[in-house]
Amino acid sequence: MLSKTLLRGAKPASRCLAGPSIASRSMATTVGQDIFRPTKFGGKYTVTLIPGDGIGAEVSESVKEIFKADNVPVEWEQVDVTGIETGNKHSEELFRESIASLKR
Repeated sequence: MLSKTLLRGAKPASRCLAGPSIASRSMATTVGQDIFRPTKFGGKYTVTLIPGDGIGAEVSESVKEIFKADNVPVEWEQVDVTGIETGNKHSEELFRESIASLKR
């Protein structure tokens, strides 16, 4: 009798446990190999990289190394905008160059 009571209580619990795990497995997807294989633009993405100040330079170099190690087809177009706020005569040119790079 005790075993029947335990089994009755265990069946709904096992359904609760099995339900989400089956559902989560069916919803899980794997990253396909084709996700980073563009057909346009010669097979590479051109990405604007603005390193910034502070740790931005180190972080951006690490990102480039990681992408290279994983063979991600990215071509980096690095734009240095650190001199824009200084008010020098080239600040407008730097700003326009960075905006043009982002629009490409």
